[in-house]
Amino acid sequence: MAEFFHGVKVTEKLKGVIPFVEVPSAIIGLVGTSPLGKKDEILVVRNWDEALETFGEPSPDSTIHKALRAYFDHRDCTCLVVSVGENPDETADTDVTEGLNLFEKAKSTFGFFPKILDAPGFSHKTTVAQAMSSLADKIRAVAFINAPAGVSPEEALSFKNNFSSKRTYCFYPRVKVLDPATGEVVYDWLSSRAAGLTVKTDFEKGFHISPSNKELKGVVGLERVLTYVPNDPTSELQYINSQGIISVKRDRDGFRLFGNCSTAFPAHTHPAEVFINWVRVSDILDETIEDNLVQTLDENIIDNPNDPTTSIVYRVRESIDDILNTWKAKGIIISGSAEVPLDLNTPSELALGQVHYRINDFAVSSPLQGITIERVANSDAIAEVFRKLFGGNQ
Repeated sequence: MAEFFHGVKVTEKLKGVIPFVEVPSAIIGLVGTSPLGKKDEILVVRNWDEALETFGEPSPDSTIHKALRAYFDHRDCTCLVVSVGENPDETADTDVTEGLNLFEKAKSTFGFFPKILDAPGFSHKTTVAQAMSSLADKIRAVAFINAPAGVSPEEALSFKNNFSSKRTYCFYPRVKVLDPATGEVVYDWLSSRAAGLTVKTDFEKGFHISPSNKELKGVVGLERVLTYVPNDPTSELQYINSQGIISVKRDRDGFRLFGNCSTAFPAHTHPAEVFINWVRVSDILDETIEDNLVQTLDENIIDNPNDPTTSIVYRVRESIDDILNTWKAKGIIISGSAEVPLDLNTPSELALGQVHYRINDFAVSSPLQGITIERVANSDAIAEVFRKLFGGNQ
């Protein structure tokens, strides 16, 4: 029996798209060492002053200070930092991998995962790099690993060939920078400078833009200068780029990160598995959709059979289309649309509360990696110009 009611009541019915909040892209997850500061705990550092407050003054044993300096040379940003020891020489690989595993709790603690993983001083070790690669797949991040110190291009390639992941990027060689502890010129790992540049690119241009061919801040030299001839694919820099290693190009504009490809290349060639901007856009979109649609779970699939626009199943499709259209308008993607495929939404699936959607024709613009110009030399043009000049002077 309905409850007695004598009066006027206004109720609200939700209709329309569900506004999506984008997952943040410019979050670095750093694992390293520092003599001071809490150990085995995720700490948030946003600028150099906070770095000093959290980990004290820089010291030669602090890989954390060197990495944070590399990031903040490009711009201030949010870093989730885990210190796993006081000295890199006395820190075991297992300590580093256990520190990396703490990032699995980042979302439940801070509301987001790190999107760029960095462990300078350790990521040149295969066990640590493999752990970074696995974690990147799990939390939809990119893992920035380094080829070992002092190796040749061929040896760097041998290390890189231990990996074939669209989310793992290998950097070579080390760079020369000013040590934040002593002010002297020292070698440092390229991954940290690349992470800082990626964050800077995210803020200034967008996460759909590759950090390649953009200036690295704070670099004063290279451990090994690689030959680069723009029209010669066999030159060293061209060669290692063609094998899925990201490096540095020096020219009149300074030191620039050079390379777009993951360690999946060249074994895999689809842009969604190769180019860093494709991978990051896809991951951020997928996680954004998941995060924002959790609120729709356990609502009735069909709310009103006479007005499908009020049903959650319809509003979900419209909401996915809305973010795709917004990203197209911003230039983040170049195509993509949502549909409800009837062939997947069978009676048994719907009866079990399982609704399927599909994003069709999803595409991100690939970075412009090469320009080929054909120049046609025509000696007859000399006679044509000559006739124009003197044809009327008979």
